[in-house]
Amino acid sequence: MLMRLKTKLPYEFRLFVVLVCICTIASFRIEHVSGASLLRASDAISTSRPSSLTTLSNTHLNNAKSIAIIDNGSVFFQGDTASILASPGERTGTFTIASASASNIPTSGKRMMYSSNPIPYSHAAGDMVAVRIPAMHTISFTTGAQIRSNGKIVITFPGLGDPSDIPSATTFAFNNLSDLDIQSNNATCGFSVIAPRIICGVQIAIPANTTVTIFVGCAKQIAGVCTSPTAKLLNPTTAKSKATADIWNISLRALNPDGTEIESSRLRIGTIQSVQVKAFIDPTLSFSLIPVGKNLPVNTGNTNGCNVTEKTHPETTATSTSIDLGKLENTPSTPKTSVSNIAAQLLSITTNARTGYVLFATSSGHLQNRATGFTMPDSLVPGPFEKGKPWFGMHACGKDVSASIWTGGLTQVCNTYITGSGSGICRYGWPTTKNQLTLASDPSGPIGEDIVKGNGKTTIEFAAGIDQNVAGGNYNTSVTYTILPTF
Repeated sequence: MLMRLKTKLPYEFRLFVVLVCICTIASFRIEHVSGASLLRASDAISTSRPSSLTTLSNTHLNNAKSIAIIDNGSVFFQGDTASILASPGERTGTFTIASASASNIPTSGKRMMYSSNPIPYSHAAGDMVAVRIPAMHTISFTTGAQIRSNGKIVITFPGLGDPSDIPSATTFAFNNLSDLDIQSNNATCGFSVIAPRIICGVQIAIPANTTVTIFVGCAKQIAGVCTSPTAKLLNPTTAKSKATADIWNISLRALNPDGTEIESSRLRIGTIQSVQVKAFIDPTLSFSLIPVGKNLPVNTGNTNGCNVTEKTHPETTATSTSIDLGKLENTPSTPKTSVSNIAAQLLSITTNARTGYVLFATSSGHLQNRATGFTMPDSLVPGPFEKGKPWFGMHACGKDVSASIWTGGLTQVCNTYITGSGSGICRYGWPTTKNQLTLASDPSGPIGEDIVKGNGKTTIEFAAGIDQNVAGGNYNTSVTYTILPTF
């Protein structure tokens, strides 16, 4: 009896993935001022990207997914955490930026900003929208002379000083910096913070030619390395073009206990807008059907995922487009006797879909004699062959296959035995034209044998058995495999 099965692949489609990386640049230059100079003074900041600050152009309601902002040249990136700062009577709303529109949308001088999550709370036009960029400052210098006990090291940032958590255009907002966020190496300090100054009260004299490191935005340091960063100081916003850095002067002074200056230096650091890097990756999907030859283990080519080792029938024929189960024999009546008419195909799937794939099947109908209308029994819910009774279906086996559905156990190991043969009995199901049968799935991609052994490979066994009540003749049906990658 001849059964021909057709295969069909779903249409191919493309998707572009945009990867956004943020590159930062930190720079500094040392200039000497009058008097002795601290040697090799520097300030290395952990990121030189400016903070961004603008205002809402329109009121928005609670749980909005988009807002309209004034386009003042501030740069916002996908993935940034933005905050709408509360006016009196409001609450601050924080959200993740998904994307932003081009300039002058919806109207001139405005832009739309879209959120990955509903934006909590309502806010009024004029409320500030900020992306805070905190940075750790690693200030290092070598003393040219001794700094005596009860002396001071004074670090002064530019501007009038801003202790708040709102980015400033003229200084590094201190963002509630405290002495717990400042550490020193080779100097025993009692720190005090009064924006724009950080003062180290020297508790033990620091000898000449000592390299001192002060971490601003660090909870713990070991041997001159910050092991617990707590970046606090907010980088200023920028008024320059995206290709031009803003330069900021930082004063560094060593003082005697009476306040007279021992030595000093002036540091310059630059903040510059990040470079947006984009890349495009084409989604990929491939699907192949490989026939398993006559009298071979059904898991040929899939030994890493499928543990079914029973053999195909010597007189069955499998190709990539058809299955011929040959002359059907009676379903066994003796336990642990395998059904004779077995053929197999190996389905192989590779895709770079991030969330994997689902493989399912539909059919043109039952295995049927078109001349007589007689059909072979089957079931959408996989089940075993029963003693001496006719049955037909397909059995799935592989790393991405559910053992509980197809064997009723915890492993893939089974044989095409009849009921009453103990455990490890292969179950066979058959889809309909309207009801699909899931064969395999993996929710985590990419998918491929070269990524995880056995991944993406599914062995499909076809088997049929009859009894004396099945009418003779040719029986036919077809099956269609569909792969649904989830990008």
